[in-house]
Parts: sequence; structure tokens; C-alpha cells
Amino acid sequence: MLDQALRLLVRPDVLTAIAALVLALPAAYLARWFLHRIVARVASKTETRLDDELIEALSRPLFGGVLLLAVYIALTTVHDIDIYQAQVDKGLRVAIYALAVYTGIRVFRVLVEWYGREVASRTKTDIDDKLSPIIRRLGNTVLLAVGVLLILDSLGIQVGPLIAALGIGGLAVALAFQPTLTNFFAGTYLLADGSIKQGDFIQMDSGTQGYVLDVGWRTTRIKTLQNNLVIIPNSKLADAVVTNFHQPDASVGFFVDCGVGYNSDLYKVEKVALEVAGKVMLDTPAGVKDFTPAFRYTKFGNSNIEFVVALRAVSVTDQYVLRHAFIQQLTHRFRAEGIEIAYPTHNVYMRDGVAPALAGDGTTSRPS
Repeated sequence: MLDQALRLLVRPDVLTAIAALVLALPAAYLARWFLHRIVARVASKTETRLDDELIEALSRPLFGGVLLLAVYIALTTVHDIDIYQAQVDKGLRVAIYALAVYTGIRVFRVLVEWYGREVASRTKTDIDDKLSPIIRRLGNTVLLAVGVLLILDSLGIQVGPLIAALGIGGLAVALAFQPTLTNFFAGTYLLADGSIKQGDFIQMDSGTQGYVLDVGWRTTRIKTLQNNLVIIPNSKLADAVVTNFHQPDASVGFFVDCGVGYNSDLYKVEKVALEVAGKVMLDTPAGVKDFTPAFRYTKFGNSNIEFVVALRAVSVTDQYVLRHAFIQQLTHRFRAEGIEIAYPTHNVYMRDGVAPALAGDGTTSRPS
């Protein structure tokens, strides 16, 4: 038995197969090193980063292609498995198609990202920015579909009748996957419409609010201010009333409610409040520097004459910092100026100048 194994190992075809397998991994690393070091050095001299990103995208497929070639050489060299050559060739075609689809998806992703970064950002309209995510989705879907059809064809499965059967059964599949398809098209609509983008801070009519992390195939992920993740089906988001705090720009205007006693000098109150508001807007990084605060009296309250001061923050979350600083400094300034923010009070008017007496059970007795 040992002699037979030794004779098998010293056969030229077996030695060639073993050498191909042993050298496969070093050859794959050498090919990737050559791609990164030599070709990348030449690509680094160009102004665009497209060639560098394409080299990175081709790195893994090249590594896998070298390993696949070594395995094929090893399998076709050994004479004892010649009877399985047809199966080996079929497996090679399947692997090549799968590798080609994988390479195509990586290259297509780089091209779409490069276009959005280098070309779409320079155009006057944002239509290409909106279409880029949709094109990427459709491109990946087409590449996967073509790859599956080629693999099925290489396995001897007739794709013509299969496509016809899929066309007939498409209606049933569409009905079965109606919620998924609804969410998919809703997500595509959101991306194409451009009303919601990654990084926007939104608030739904249900009260859910947060930063948009991603608009996926089926759901949209939102990160709340409490650092929680909310997953919303795209169809619900498309049908909801949504406030986008990042459009038309990220700055947010808000009002701070306050009030002063009835004995206050209202002209002085307005002057002091605007001075404090202007100082806070300039000194606080959260404030929009070129915004002029506004002051308006609103109504006669129970204890105070009420007013609002309009401020504008750099972003929706910065309004809390700006509001905090304004209330703090306005209170301090009012006290220094002798301006009173009155406590809630109620005037009690007594009939005939006599206060109502308390009955023994704690209730108020009224004169007859």
C-alpha cells in the first residue's frame, strides 16, 4: 500500500498538480502585490482616484482568479480523473461566471461612487445625485440576474423555458412578495425624489425623529438622539408626513417663550432681550452669526406680559445649546436690570369685604 502511494506521488502528472496547488497561494499574493505596487504606482501619478479605486476593486477577484486557475491546472493534470474532465470544465465555467459577476459588481460600485463624487457634484442639477443610488441597485440586480442565467446555462439547464415559466409565475411571486416589493419601490422613490437623504435629521408625524443612517432595499434606519436605532419600512416612511430639518438648509429657527411683570418697562425689556440674544448668537458656536434675533410681545398673561424671542441655530440639535445659553444669560441680565419675571399669582375678590370662612370639614363656607 505504501509502495503504491509512493509511486503515485512520484508520477509527473501528480507532481505537477501538487506543485500547482503549493505555488497557488504564493502566486496569488505575488499577483496582488504586483497589482498594488507596480500598477498602483503608475496610477498614483494621475489626477483622478478612479484608477486607484479600480485597482483596489480588482485586487480580490485577481487573488481568487489565480487560486481558481491553480486548482483547474491541478485537476486537469492528473490522468486518473480524465474521465471527469467534463464535470471539471463545467465547474470551472460556473466558478468563472461567479467570479466575473463578483468582479463586475465591485467595479460597477466604484464607477457609480466615482461619478457621484467627481462628476455629479459639479453639475448644476441634483438629478444625477438622486439617480446614482437607483442606478447602483439596478446595475447590481442586472449583473446578478445575468450571472445566474449564465451559471444555469453552463449547468445544462435550459434558460428559455425557465424565463417563460418565470414570466407566467411572476404574478404569483409579485403577489407573494407584495410587501417587500412595495417597500423596495418606496425606497427607490424616496431616493429619486431627494426629499430624504443619508445624514438628514427628520421627524415623522408619529413623533419618531433622528438622523437617517441608510435608505435600504426594504427599510430605512434612523438613529435617534438617544443613540437608539429605529427601523422603519420604506412604505410607511413614504406615506408619512415627514419634517426634514436639513432642507432647504441645516439651520433651524426656533422661539423662546418668556414673560415679565406688568410693572416692567416694556421698551427696556425688548432692548435688553435683543442685546442678550445678539450676544448669545455671536458668542455661541451653535448660533447662526448673520441672523438677527427678533422680539415680539404675544399676549397679556395671568401674571406676566408674555413675549417670544426668535433665534436660529446651526442645526436642529444645536438649538438646545443655544436655548440653554439664552435663558441663562437673559435671567441673569433681567435680575441685574431689575426686570421682574413674576411668579404666578391670583387676585381674590371678597364679597362685601368679608373673607370666606373655612368650615370644620375643610370646605369653604359661603355667605348666604
